[in-house]
Amino acid sequence: MIAGAKDLNKRSGEVCRHQSLLNQLVVVDGQPGCGKTLFTTLISSLDRVEIMNYSTELESICRMYAFDKMTDDAAKFMIKVKLDEMIYETMMSRRTNFRYSDLSSVFSNPLPLRYIKRAFKKGDEIIPEKIKKERPILNLTTHNLLMDSKPLFDAYEDQLTFIEIVRHPLYMVKQQALNMKRLFNMPRDFVTYYQYQNAQVPFFTYGYEKEFLQGNEFDKAIFSMLSVHQRTELFKKNLEDHLKARLITIPFECFVLNPDAYLKQIYQHLDTDESSVTKKIMKKNKVPRTKLANGIDLPIYRRCGWQPSKSDNEFEELELRRQYAIDQGISEQALHVLDQLSQTYEKQYLSDYDWIWKEVEKV
Repeated sequence: MIAGAKDLNKRSGEVCRHQSLLNQLVVVDGQPGCGKTLFTTLISSLDRVEIMNYSTELESICRMYAFDKMTDDAAKFMIKVKLDEMIYETMMSRRTNFRYSDLSSVFSNPLPLRYIKRAFKKGDEIIPEKIKKERPILNLTTHNLLMDSKPLFDAYEDQLTFIEIVRHPLYMVKQQALNMKRLFNMPRDFVTYYQYQNAQVPFFTYGYEKEFLQGNEFDKAIFSMLSVHQRTELFKKNLEDHLKARLITIPFECFVLNPDAYLKQIYQHLDTDESSVTKKIMKKNKVPRTKLANGIDLPIYRRCGWQPSKSDNEFEELELRRQYAIDQGISEQALHVLDQLSQTYEKQYLSDYDWIWKEVEKV
C-alpha cells in the first residue's frame, strides 16, 4: 500500500472558487401569493436582464446552511458554482424552458426570439467572453428565501440585488392554503423538510410545528406565514448595513398603485433601464392600477386561487377574503394570528395609503 493512501478519502482545507462567470445577479423573492410573477416578467424586460429562472438548488443550499448542515465555505462555493453554471447555460439556451404554458417559459418572456436564436448558435468555449462583453444579469425567482439567504449575500455582496416582495396576508392566504392541500408531503414538492417528533414538516413551519400539524390547510398557511414573517424580519434586522443596501423591499399594493419610485430604485441598483417592451409589460399587467385586485385573468393564476374581485370597495374586499378563511373552518388562534399579521402589515407598509383600508360610510 502506498504510504498515506488510507488518508486520501478524508481531506481538510476550505473549498473555494476564485474565478467567476457571473457578474451580476437579481433575485425576486417572497411568499407564495405575494405577486412575484408580475415582477419577474417586468424585471426580465429590462436591458441586460436574462430570462427568469427558478432555482431550487440555491434554495436548498441556503436551507442546508440554515440547518447547520453545511459550512460557510461550502455554502458559498456551491452557490457560486451553481450560479456560474446557470448563467453559462442560459447564455446558450441550454438551461431554458420551452414548455409553452409555464411562467418561466421562453414564450412568457418579453423577448422570446433571443432564446430561440441562441439555441442554434455556437456555445461552449465562446460563452465566457460573451458574458464578459454583454454583462448579462442572471434573474432568479425564489420562495421564502430571504430569511435563510446569508450565504448568498456573503457570496456576492455588491453584485447582488435582492428584491423582496411583500403583500397583505389576506391576499396570500388562499394560495398558500391551496399549496398545503396540493403539495404538502407530495413527491413533487421539492422544498426542505425536517423531522419533528414522528412527522416531517417543511422548513417554513419552524417554531410552529405543532400548530401546523394539528390545523387544517388554512391554519397551516397562517402559521407558516407567521413563521416566515418573524424569521425574515429578524434576518433583516441583523443584516449588516453594507448588505442591507443590496436589499429592496417592495409592498405589492404600493407598487401597483404608484410604481415609478420603485422602478427607479430597481434601475439604479441594476445599472440598467427599461427596454422597448417594458411599458408593454406594465400595461399588460394593469400597472398602475386604481384597484388592487384588478390583476390579469390567466389560467395559472386561477389555479393558484385568483378570482376577480367581488367588491368595488377595498375594505369590503378584504373583509370578504377574511370571511372566506373563516368559512373554511380555521381555528380561533389562527384567526387571531391572521388579524395580527394583517394589522402589522398595514401599519408597516400602508400608512401612506390608509384610505384603502378604511371602511367607507354607507350613503
